[in-house]
Amino acid sequence: MAPVRSLLVLGSLALLLGGCRKPEAVRHYQAPKDPMWRMVAAIVPAANETWFFKLVAPPARLLMTAKDEFTGFIRSLKIAESVTWTLPPGWTAESGSGERRSTLRFGTDDPRLEVSVVRLPGDAGGVLQNVNRWRGQLGIDPIGEAALASQSTPLEVSGAKVTLVDLQGPRKPAMGPKMGGSMGAPEPETDGSEKPAMAGYRSMFGYQVPGGWIENPKPQNDRILEFRAGEGGSAALVTLSIFPGQTGDLAMNVNRWRQQAGLGPLDAEAAEGMARSMTFLGRDGFYVEVMGASRGIVCVFVLDQQASMFLKMDGTAEAVDRQKPLFHAFLQSLKVTKHG
Repeated sequence: MAPVRSLLVLGSLALLLGGCRKPEAVRHYQAPKDPMWRMVAAIVPAANETWFFKLVAPPARLLMTAKDEFTGFIRSLKIAESVTWTLPPGWTAESGSGERRSTLRFGTDDPRLEVSVVRLPGDAGGVLQNVNRWRGQLGIDPIGEAALASQSTPLEVSGAKVTLVDLQGPRKPAMGPKMGGSMGAPEPETDGSEKPAMAGYRSMFGYQVPGGWIENPKPQNDRILEFRAGEGGSAALVTLSIFPGQTGDLAMNVNRWRQQAGLGPLDAEAAEGMARSMTFLGRDGFYVEVMGASRGIVCVFVLDQQASMFLKMDGTAEAVDRQKPLFHAFLQSLKVTKHG
């Protein structure tokens, strides 16, 4: 049986693109009273990159003392252009490669608790997308922007706003990108027999990959497509994502991207004025450019009660500005080649 998260996204995608009959019913997963897996994770923004520290274990092992030790480590991080740290007593570290920078271990029981450390360019999709990606990995339904505050805890660390998340669900999630891969792609989400959750959805689209872009064949859980646009640290991240339901209004999304780019919020009228109308995959949508001093975001998107879809480019302001012509060329090439 396909994971419920996959069914939710597929149903939303079919309704949004108008190529499938509306399903008779969509069943939402209700987490059991005693979840099998718990995840404590921190999203740590630096100058032009985002770091993820993720701890996954059965709930019996992630007692308050373990969470407190993890949280204490996060509070000790040094955040500037990048993120550095000093290991607490008893912790060990194993070097990674690609986007998985390190694996940290602590605790006295065998096996020791493991913290994966991943670094991605730009905002790596934003807090909500990553929280929903983790919720999907754990087998629980996504949330909207309004519910995010109740699902996360803000921490002030070294002058930066860090987001701490504590989630529980019945499915064991992957521990982040594989070590040594050229794109640092995450492990595929399977139940032992099914294809990765998004693999079938990618076949619904046709597109031409611009020169210099590298496609990740195994995008993170909520992403249908994922590309690295450019080379090295100056690359931008381009993603196509879909979420069930309408993920906020136009002004809220514009101000969210402005905040990510280091800019202040605008009132609703001014924020909506930043967006221009644009057809996206046959639907009425919007196009927004947000360019901060060091970070840039370009997004074309559809907000719909059935589903919301985003084609987003995020990275340094220089990289995003340089890649904009190729982003528009890719947008023009993106087509729906078959329906659900």
